[in-house]
Amino acid sequence: EMTRADTFTLALVDPIGLETDKKAILIAVPMFAHPGEVNKISFSGAFSGIVFCTLELDHFIKNLIAPLKYSKTGHALLIDDQYKVLWMPDKSFFGKSLYEETAKFPDFQNILEKMVSGESGTGEFSFYNLDNASHKVTEDVGEKLIAYDFINLGYRPWALGLWAPKKDAEELIHSPYVNHLILLICIIGTTVLVLTYTIIMAFRYNKNLKMEVEAKTNELTNSNLRLLNVLESLNATVIIAAIERCELLL
Repeated sequence: EMTRADTFTLALVDPIGLETDKKAILIAVPMFAHPGEVNKISFSGAFSGIVFCTLELDHFIKNLIAPLKYSKTGHALLIDDQYKVLWMPDKSFFGKSLYEETAKFPDFQNILEKMVSGESGTGEFSFYNLDNASHKVTEDVGEKLIAYDFINLGYRPWALGLWAPKKDAEELIHSPYVNHLILLICIIGTTVLVLTYTIIMAFRYNKNLKMEVEAKTNELTNSNLRLLNVLESLNATVIIAAIERCELLL
């Protein structure tokens, strides 16, 4: 199977040694060499052997899986295609079928089925809470959020999930929500102040305009009265007419 250039092996194995309970990831890649070439690898050349490499699963998980978290109480979850737990903070679940261990939580089992079937997505479920001090699950049940993806590890596919309590997500969005609310209040307050200032200025302008109109009206009235008094005091006949309309005014 390894004599073709387009093949490789990536599998989970039990290495033989003093620590037989340790799991390892086996990587095998075929090598091809063209006759006469020393430093170049030609896939069109003859099969020359296989390069094997093993990586301890604990090392892989410690450096790549365990550090994954997006909140203080959130953590990663790694299972294989048989629902067997490869990583959880509570080590009592290691090697067990997580599907069987979560019979009380059908919504979580539905998410596990999607994870094992090769789907990627997010979900919400109920599960036991985790005690950060002891890294053990407690009897308290809380709402959780999870994002999951599928890892194609050769013939042994894995599923990786990242979950956290729903309250952690609410705390993460609380600060931006408060800032948004404060910004909204500032915008509304500024708008109200601008509108109030505009209304006051418009009221003052209308009041000043009204006072100016009244002053002009009084001035015209007094001027008309003075003119009438002058005309009445004259010892003569005064006629006022509109020539353009040929109309007698006085």
